[in-house]
Amino acid sequence: MTLQTIFKQLTDIDRQFQSLIREIGMKDDYELGDVITPNKADPDEMFLFNELSDLISPLCQLHRELMYLLMPCSDIQILKRYPNGRYGYDIHPFEDGRTFTCGSPIEALIYDEDGYPCWVSSRIEHNGTDYYLYGHSDIPLTGLTIRERRYTS
Repeated sequence: MTLQTIFKQLTDIDRQFQSLIREIGMKDDYELGDVITPNKADPDEMFLFNELSDLISPLCQLHRELMYLLMPCSDIQILKRYPNGRYGYDIHPFEDGRTFTCGSPIEALIYDEDGYPCWVSSRIEHNGTDYYLYGHSDIPLTGLTIRERRYTS
């Protein structure tokens, strides 16, 4: 089985889940209690309600992550530090660059423990002194190869 096959099957599962969500009238917050009121005097119904509520949460996470993976990737860029202390990249020679602040999501090209390059999903954060790559604070931002997933108009 290939990664593409797994991805397709997960998107099929998500499509079915989204159909169920629409059918029962759930909104974006995916709280089962907003559309179903279980009989609190029936312990079996309460058990099923609680278990189903717990199952919906990881399916919502699956949906968010699949939607992220379906967004197009930007061009690959190299980060540099701007005079204002923020990190970003130049868009065009005569335009202001794109800079990142705390919480800005990016994908960074790092090397795994075996020395192989791999993209990791992360974000830019600040430690009170400087910005860093969340989960990889030992990696310098200057010169880091990055890309973004976002819709552009």
